[in-house]
Amino acid sequence: MKIEIVWEGKSLQPHERKWIDEYSNRIQKYGRLNLTRVKNLEKIKYDGKKMYRVVLDEKGRSFSTAQLTQHLQKIEQSHKGVLQFIVGGAYGVPETIKQSSDLMLSLSKFTMPHRLALLVLIEQVYRSLSFKAGDPYHHV
Repeated sequence: MKIEIVWEGKSLQPHERKWIDEYSNRIQKYGRLNLTRVKNLEKIKYDGKKMYRVVLDEKGRSFSTAQLTQHLQKIEQSHKGVLQFIVGGAYGVPETIKQSSDLMLSLSKFTMPHRLALLVLIEQVYRSLSFKAGDPYHHV
């Protein structure tokens, strides 16, 4: 399954890029990952037959790492080719994008900068993929 993470906002700072690149490279062991920064989330493509869209929102559903891993496995078994995560910018995610989502996911009840949310998300995706593969990154 291909994983696509799309975020709206400014370019990453070098220190932010370093952490994002670290986890991006680790994820490549388990599958394809595309990271895309856009200026307007409403212009991104979405095909509900081929994609599963997850929108990050503080009002979304919360998961433990084990629950997220199980949910990602269910998505993979649904045979949708792309898992698309959407991270909003300073003003969040447009309502039209939220309405088209398959899942609203909350990383925390806290409001956080989109670049921090991006880092937390990519680390949790890596953690779930390594957990699923039985690799030793995740410790219970």
